[in-house]
Amino acid sequence: MNKIDFVSKLKEVLTKGGSLNGNGDLWTQENFNNLKAATLGSPDEDKNKSFSDKIKTQLDGKDPSLHLLMVEILTIYYFIPTSISRSTKSSNINYLISLIPDSQNFDFSFSIECLDFYGIASGGMGYNTNKFREVFYPITVFSKWFDFSETERERLLQETNHAEFQYLIDNLDELEGRTPQSRHALLHLLFSNQYEPIISQGEKTKLVNAFEGLIENSDMIKNADVDQKIRMIKTNLAEIRGKEVNFYDEDLKKFWLQGSSSNKDNPDSSLLEYKKQIVLYGPPGTSKTYRAKELAKEMINHQLAKSLGSHLFKEEGQAKLKIAHENNIHRLQLHPAYSYEDFVRGMHFQGGNTVYKKGYLLNLIDKMKSEPELPHVLILDEINRVDLSRLFGECFSALENRGEAIDLIGNTDTEPMTLTIPANLYVIGTMNLIDHSVEQLDFALRRRFLWIEATYCPEALFDICQNNWTKFAQGKISKEFSAVEDDFIKLVEAANNLNDEISNESELGEDFKLGHVFFIDSVIFLQEALMSQPKKTTYLFRESGWYEPITKLWNYSLEPLLKEYLSGIDKESKKQVLARLKKSFNPNKGN
Repeated sequence: MNKIDFVSKLKEVLTKGGSLNGNGDLWTQENFNNLKAATLGSPDEDKNKSFSDKIKTQLDGKDPSLHLLMVEILTIYYFIPTSISRSTKSSNINYLISLIPDSQNFDFSFSIECLDFYGIASGGMGYNTNKFREVFYPITVFSKWFDFSETERERLLQETNHAEFQYLIDNLDELEGRTPQSRHALLHLLFSNQYEPIISQGEKTKLVNAFEGLIENSDMIKNADVDQKIRMIKTNLAEIRGKEVNFYDEDLKKFWLQGSSSNKDNPDSSLLEYKKQIVLYGPPGTSKTYRAKELAKEMINHQLAKSLGSHLFKEEGQAKLKIAHENNIHRLQLHPAYSYEDFVRGMHFQGGNTVYKKGYLLNLIDKMKSEPELPHVLILDEINRVDLSRLFGECFSALENRGEAIDLIGNTDTEPMTLTIPANLYVIGTMNLIDHSVEQLDFALRRRFLWIEATYCPEALFDICQNNWTKFAQGKISKEFSAVEDDFIKLVEAANNLNDEISNESELGEDFKLGHVFFIDSVIFLQEALMSQPKKTTYLFRESGWYEPITKLWNYSLEPLLKEYLSGIDKESKKQVLARLKKSFNPNKGN
């Protein structure tokens, strides 16, 4: 099954009704209304049930045509993502088919053929974990769609009427405030020349932020939505580069997709641009340093794209970008012995005399003067480990009043000394909450920074495991990530349950949630296990416990950290808390 044939069939049933699989007249307003009432109208809140089992309960005893229609809706859902394996798609489609009375009397060949299509774009972990929203979005759209006559439906699906179709689906009352990824996918499927194969609103916004400077006519973008802006950007980029634009090409992707992931809490470079200094705070293991470095790259890309415009893609612009990437991101690891004298300015012995010498910050500012037009980003790692009020000194005022000189102590008649922080120096701090509370910080410091919480993120955990699987598997094992994908989805669910239990423990709480980084050793432990047992089919969790990789993860990565967190309580209480936490580290709550 290819995309062209799929879209052709989808447009046919949207226009004339019928069935994707040829099983009678399924695509009718009555059927969609009934399917909507059975699913959206009767939500199953049982968190221990899988999505498929919820559908089974909701459709039990209903007209078989609703079962058949649900298979076709699920076919659309699975046609979209590249981030869900064929085996997962197949097992869920076939499970739903098995629930249909006399299923052998119906044709499901179209749905089965669609399983071989790789997908439009990655929906990340979120597309899978938000399955309820993503699957039922088209049901809501199509229940309204068949209000229109066949002639009107045919007209609305013409390429020239894409904006009218978009307005229609974006103004359904019951979908107010929701932007599911399947909305973006549906627009791309039906109008591929007008909508990019990007199914994340966040990624579309990142793209516009990176390239908006290429839209020279500001009046054109005042009332434009994100998709209209992307079309303008694409037209201008094609003109500048002299070739067709694919935003996922490496030379373009680095400007807008840097650091992007399915993590909804990733800070956007626009926040850093606005405030010029931010702090990423949260528990250990939540990728704060990694996010800071990626945000720094994104900031430099964004600033150069905005300031250089079309010149960015010429030889001179590319040279400036290379220089900025190599030289303009500065990371300073803070520690208790690091002082104001090291950071700003201090007294040092030199040739038998005591003299003032510039610290790290003043030397960095001097360095920036050689290329005043390029942005610089300073990452202050683990600011919780120093006395920030003393470390920053006059920086408090200088950060707030960029470009204004602040006198430093120790001036002489021959060498007056001032501190001026330039507008193009951006500061990102990272801070572990377990070691230091935001509330304990000096108010003067707190108000000069934006504070962005970095929390445990299920989507980031899944993405990192997927990336590390490919990175570490080379030459060792032959299994693709798709073969173990379902097991890592279970790992995410188990991690969610463990962190829920940690949050509810009176001896711990929210600030002691385990960051996603602490779970990724499971990749190595599983790959080691597969080298000796390559024929296994389930890998991490068994029905009533763990396989070896999870046992190792608990023994070597998780339990030692939890014991450290609980070091202040008595031995028996610690034992009981650890037992509860260990039991909760399971993909199925209550097991």
